[in-house]
Amino acid sequence: VGEPLKSRFVQTETSVGLSDANVARCREALASKVSDAEKSVFLQAAGLAPPKSHDPRGLVDTAPGSVNEEAQALSRELSAGKLTALTDLNLKKAGLAALPPQIGELASLTKLDISLNTLSTLPAETSGLSSLRILFSLGNQFESIPSVLRSLPRLYMLSFKSNRLTHIPEDALAPTIEWLILTDNLLEELPASIGCLKTLRKCMLTNNRLLALPDSLLQCRELELIRLADNRLSDLPRGFWQLPKLAWAGLAGNPLVARAAPLPP
Repeated sequence: VGEPLKSRFVQTETSVGLSDANVARCREALASKVSDAEKSVFLQAAGLAPPKSHDPRGLVDTAPGSVNEEAQALSRELSAGKLTALTDLNLKKAGLAALPPQIGELASLTKLDISLNTLSTLPAETSGLSSLRILFSLGNQFESIPSVLRSLPRLYMLSFKSNRLTHIPEDALAPTIEWLILTDNLLEELPASIGCLKTLRKCMLTNNRLLALPDSLLQCRELELIRLADNRLSDLPRGFWQLPKLAWAGLAGNPLVARAAPLPP
């Protein structure tokens, strides 16, 4: 992990008063060796990669431009039922207003990127993606996470970053999720069912409108990192800082930080 990223971790850990044990755990995690592939996926999903667009916060590639012709061609092949053996499908900027129902025929697919389209729903046939582990849906027009995703038995990473989310149904989140990325949306609350994500490790919720966190979040005993900056939180659930694996929490830009007592020197 590069020095700028380390700096951001350290600034946040000291601003919210993590315990010494959890600070040590955080530093150990930062120093540990992570595969390039996992690091790349995490940085892309979490929005920590260097900005590559005209968006000042580097949220998504919002630069004007035509539809990606390669992705558009893939979407036509998908509609024709020609991609059933794929394991990785990139439909980013494919000009899609709807995902073809033939997506459900891709039983071997492990990674799907449908970012930067105008999607607001997923077809019921999405439930056929029995091998899917990673779903990126950045910069679409979803107002709610589709409940069909809960039926995916191997879903590991889910990103609806920079959509229009105002609601997460109680039956929408697959219990297998370990990385949940919902940065830059309009969420005012999280579903109580988030406590069913027993293996949740990374949770990205920066720049929403969250007023409170559900007590059920404390059931996510594997949680290591949570980004909550730029919300409307005035308090945290009792016992939040006792989560056994929590090593890093970002809380800047919330009312609870503005009224917090400074840490001792």
